[in-house]
Amino acid sequence: MSDTAMRGPPSTASAQPWWSDLCSLNLSLDIDVQHFVRNVPSVGEESLSDYLFWKWRLLDARFKFLTVEPSESGEPDTGADFLLELWVLDSFRALPLLIQAKKFIEPVPHGPPWQGYRQKLLYPGGDSPAYQLNSLIQCADTMRMSPCYLIYSDGRCLGHPFALHLVRAKRIKSFLLPLPMPIKPGALLPKRKRRPALQLEQILAAGRPLHSLFCPASLKRHPARTQSS
Repeated sequence: MSDTAMRGPPSTASAQPWWSDLCSLNLSLDIDVQHFVRNVPSVGEESLSDYLFWKWRLLDARFKFLTVEPSESGEPDTGADFLLELWVLDSFRALPLLIQAKKFIEPVPHGPPWQGYRQKLLYPGGDSPAYQLNSLIQCADTMRMSPCYLIYSDGRCLGHPFALHLVRAKRIKSFLLPLPMPIKPGALLPKRKRRPALQLEQILAAGRPLHSLFCPASLKRHPARTQSS
C-alpha cells in the first residue's frame, strides 16, 4: 500500500478539483451513518464498515481497502478489522491506515453510559488484556501504517455531534494504563490504582471526526489534532 501511495493516485478522466465535493459528501455520509445507527441500533461494526466501503468507492475510486480476515493458526494477528488507503490531504498522497472498528453508543441499555467502554478496548481481556490493541500497534509499525480506532456512534454524545471518529491507537492505549501512585517508604514497588470510569466523550475528544480528513478548513482550525499521537 505504501508503494501505491508513493506513486500517486490512479489517473482520472476529470481533472476538476475534488476537495469541496469529498468534504461535503463525507459529512453527508456521517449523517447517513447516524440515521442508520439510530434506526437499527443492533447493527454490528462489520455491517457499518461494509456500508462505508461501498459509499467510499461510490464517492471516489481512489479509496482502497482490504478487509483483514481472522488469522489462521500459527500466523500473527494484526489486531485490525481492515486496511484502508484514504486519498485525503492532496491528490498525490494517500494516508495508509490500519483500523480497528468499535461501536460505542450511550446510554448503554440497563446500565450507566460508561459501562463497558474500557472492557471493550481491553479485548479479549483475561490473561491477554489489550492483546488486540497491542497487536494493532505492533503490526502497523511493521507495515509503516498508522494504527487507529474508528469509533462508530449515533452522534448523540454531548459536544460530539458526529457518528464517525478516528482516534490514534496509542491515544486509546493511554486510557487503559493504570495510574501510578507515589512509592511509600519501605515499599518495593509503586502501587497502582484504577482509573476513573471511561466516558465516551473522553474517547471521542481524543480523536477527530472522520470527515474532517477531507476538509482543509477543518485542518486549519485544529492543527494540533492532526499531529497528536
